[in-house]
Amino acid sequence: MFYRVRWLGFPPAEDTWEPRKRLMEDIPDIVKEYEATLALISDDDGSEDDHDLVSAIAHEYSRRESPG
Repeated sequence: MFYRVRWLGFPPAEDTWEPRKRLMEDIPDIVKEYEATLALISDDDGSEDDHDLVSAIAHEYSRRESPG
């Protein structure tokens, strides 16, 4: 699973897709909180494969350069 991350101070065009595994290593509490919130508001029409990690918490995770 991947999450789209909106980086603090960067426009939406600079969003990146980050693997859940990496986010769980760096910001596990935020990912768990987001997933709990998502579970409360999700419905059967939504995709379970990819979700946006809300920009309000993106500042907790420092921006990394994606490989090649």
